[in-house]
Amino acid sequence: MATPMPVRMGGLGASASNALVSKPAANTLSRDPFTLFNEMRERMLQQLTEMLPSSSGLINSGWQQGGFSQVALPRSVPFDLSSFGMPAFNESGLSQVRQFMFPEGSPRQPIQPVPRPLDPGRNTPPASQAPASSNDKGAMAPKPSDETPSKPSTDRTESRPNPTSPPANEASPVRPSPAPTPAPTPAPTTGAGSVEPRLDKQELANVETIEGILQRSNYGSSINRSDIDTLNEIYGDFRLDDKTTHRLNDFAVTAAEEFLGDKALIVDAQSWDSYSQAERREAAQRVWGVYSDILGLPDTVSFDTFSQPRNAEGFGTGGYYDIGSRTVKLNLHPDVNRNFAEMTSLLLHEGIHALYERELAHVPVNRAADEFRAGNISYEQFLLQANLRLYLDPGQVSLDKYIMNPHEQLAFTAEALYREELRNNGVDVRPRLSPDHPLHQHLRDMRLISPVSSIV
Repeated sequence: MATPMPVRMGGLGASASNALVSKPAANTLSRDPFTLFNEMRERMLQQLTEMLPSSSGLINSGWQQGGFSQVALPRSVPFDLSSFGMPAFNESGLSQVRQFMFPEGSPRQPIQPVPRPLDPGRNTPPASQAPASSNDKGAMAPKPSDETPSKPSTDRTESRPNPTSPPANEASPVRPSPAPTPAPTPAPTTGAGSVEPRLDKQELANVETIEGILQRSNYGSSINRSDIDTLNEIYGDFRLDDKTTHRLNDFAVTAAEEFLGDKALIVDAQSWDSYSQAERREAAQRVWGVYSDILGLPDTVSFDTFSQPRNAEGFGTGGYYDIGSRTVKLNLHPDVNRNFAEMTSLLLHEGIHALYERELAHVPVNRAADEFRAGNISYEQFLLQANLRLYLDPGQVSLDKYIMNPHEQLAFTAEALYREELRNNGVDVRPRLSPDHPLHQHLRDMRLISPVSSIV
């Protein structure tokens, strides 16, 4: 009989194979094959049992976590072992092998899910799933047990919920943002249910008083004495705001710089006394071209001159702005303007009237009070617009009160600042306001003008 080859156990390394299976002794060849096989089996189980207490020793000896594969014998074995399957192993030893190979809670026992991740090195399939070799006709795989073990799996059905992949670019938790501050609701201009903006009570009372005077006087056609007195009081208490006053100061300073630096204007100033009426008109036209550019007046405002002497009382008209024709008209009579500097001062005065009339031309005078109540125009703008209809001339009030007309406050303030600048640069020109005039005091309070002792 040929000498049988050692038994190869699938899943074992070389070191484990040498330890578990030895060559049979020479006297074993004459024994009964069944007895020989049992002895070999017992020796194998005994050696396995001795190795079981140390799992680390098995691994170090070449065990793989996949467990046993089939029992394969070479073709040289002369006897049929088909009737000796896995049930022929000692049940006690087999249960120890199973307990070691598949500890309680392993995937092969689905009732007890594994509470820890599987070893990624466990790649050897279980014995019940390994295919039998078709080339080994003299041997077959051990008969599998009736119970079909489960495949190893990473699914966890009891110990934890199914894992889910986090979405790409997962957004952070949304936190409530602070509520935006609502934009203020525009108030209706007029009508029932309209909400009036916050207005100064005294200014509102004055606006409503002037609104009544406009209606009673047919928008300035006929103003009674009582209304004139009321207007005098309201106008007398009014002062231009700082922004407007500084704007006028900028106009005045710029115009004075041109007067002092423009060569043509310097020649006109030096030759004014010897100029003819035509030459004076040409000189005034040149000044208007420079100053209208400084004020930014539109081309629709034209310029013209006239000649009219003072009356018997010594009063005269230096010039005026005609709203109907949008024309600045300047009196060039020798009795009215003492020198070239005073003529240019009057031209600036009338140009200021034209500028503010044009800037407020979009506000109808019969709607000015409503525009103020709606917050669309200021108290100053309302007074300037109403003053064009409720204008107090020197025939109705004194000169000091005449200067307090809102529109005249604009023009006289600009003229006073202009003359102050010329005087500071040595030009012979009289102050436009007396030192005790309210407007002069207002300019001193703003540090825009210095006290003077001369009277208008």
